[in-house]
Amino acid sequence: MSYQVRFEKAAERDLAALARAMQRRVIERIEPLADDPRGPGTKALKAGLRGLRCLRAGDWRISYRVDDEARTVTVVQIAHRRDIYQRLARRWGR
Repeated sequence: MSYQVRFEKAAERDLAALARAMQRRVIERIEPLADDPRGPGTKALKAGLRGLRCLRAGDWRISYRVDDEARTVTVVQIAHRRDIYQRLARRWGR
C-alpha cells in the first residue's frame, strides 16, 4: 500500500520559486516517496531535527516527515543545500 504525498504551504512556496527545470527534477525525486519513503538516497535527520528525513535533488534538499499510521509523506521544506539545515533548525529545532 502506498503513501499519500502532501506539501506544507512553505514547501509549495519553495517549489514555486524554483526554475521550471528544477521543479521537474524535484518532483521526479519526490514521486517515488509514495512507494518507499525510506528508500535509497534518503536519510534520517538527527538531533533537534529527529523525525524529519531528507532527500537530495542536485544541490537542493527536500525535507519531509513520514506518518506510517496515516500513510502520508509530508514535504516540509525545499531549499538549497547551504540553507536547508539552518532553516529547518529555526523552524523545527528542539
